[in-house]
Amino acid sequence: MGANPLSAVTVEQYLCLDEAAERKSEYHDGEFSPIVDATPAHSRLAFNIAAILHGRLKKGCAGMIAPRVRVSLTQFVYPDAAIVGGEAQLSADSLANPRTVIEILSPLTEGFDAGGKFKLYQLLPSFEEYLLIAQDQPRVELFRKQSPIIGRWRSSRGSTRPSSSVSPKAPSPSPACTRASPSLSRRCPSARR
Repeated sequence: MGANPLSAVTVEQYLCLDEAAERKSEYHDGEFSPIVDATPAHSRLAFNIAAILHGRLKKGCAGMIAPRVRVSLTQFVYPDAAIVGGEAQLSADSLANPRTVIEILSPLTEGFDAGGKFKLYQLLPSFEEYLLIAQDQPRVELFRKQSPIIGRWRSSRGSTRPSSSVSPKAPSPSPACTRASPSLSRRCPSARR
C-alpha cells in the first residue's frame, strides 16, 4: 500500500483524482493512499521484467505495466505489471481480469504486497499467478492457483542470481501466456548492482 491514507472520498471522486494526478494512488473502501515512489533499483527491475515478458507473451495475451486494477467495487490497486490472457476487461477504466500479477518488493511495501494485496487479487476470478520479486536481494517467489474452488496456492521460490555451487532457476509465469526462455537468473539480475 502507499503512504498514509488521505481523507475519505467516493469511488467516483477517487477515479477523477487518480486520473488527473501525477502520482497515482490505491483506493480501499473510501480512503486512498499515494503509491510510494519507486527507487532506481525498482525501476530497473520493472524495465527488465517488461523487456523479458514482451518477447515471451503468446498471441492473444497482453502485458501491462502498472495498470490500475479493480479488485472489488470499492478497491483499486496498482501492481508493477500484469498479464492478461485474452482480451483485457476494463471496469471504471481499470483492469478487471489479470491472470498474472507481478510485484517488485521493497522493504516498505513487502508486507502489504505479500499479504493484504495478495488477498485482494484473490477476489478476482481470473487471477491465477502472483510473482513477487525482491529488489534488495536475489529472491523471487511465484504463487500458482491450484484449485479455483478451494483457493489453494502453491509457492515456488528461486533466485535471480545463480550461486557458485547451484544455479537455481527463478520461477517464471505460466506457459499459458508465456513462451519458454532462459531463466530469469540470467536475464533479470538483481537490481542491487
